[in-house]
Amino acid sequence: MSGEGAAVTAGALFFLQQPLAWLPVVAVLLLVRDCSGRTALSAAAVLLAAAAATHWLPPQGLLRLGAAGFVAAAGIGVAASLRLRGAPAVLVAGLGGVALALGADFAIATPAEAAGALLVATLLMAALAAAWRLVPPRWREAPVARVGVRVAGAWMGAIGLLLLSLQVARG
Repeated sequence: MSGEGAAVTAGALFFLQQPLAWLPVVAVLLLVRDCSGRTALSAAAVLLAAAAATHWLPPQGLLRLGAAGFVAAAGIGVAASLRLRGAPAVLVAGLGGVALALGADFAIATPAEAAGALLVATLLMAALAAAWRLVPPRWREAPVARVGVRVAGAWMGAIGLLLLSLQVARG
């Protein structure tokens, strides 16, 4: 593979290796998991559009802190059983898209690498949303499922705080 195909593959693999890139996607999906289909689709579209639109933001400094801070805050929200609907869900998805772009270093990526990362983000969102919709409603509200989602949120919050502290330590 050469040229653009290699760049798309490199962007996709980089996305999968960067927790600061894929955790915002997972956090947004868990925050909007109970939205209507139209709101969930709008949130996904806004997340991807915001990520693509922030290609020009510099990859260092306070913006990297913002990406890690988003992961920490969203993870804590998931751990607290926060469920967003309507406009707040779409707004948080937009912030998640910005965090995705900063975490995946879109500012230093080629357009093909950014496209590879966005392609994998789209596939991740589609797979997780489909898996959540396939789970029978009574199982979604079972105590073990609620605890599992909250534990996942706690882990995301902890990882976000760790990444935030590492960004502060780097200066």
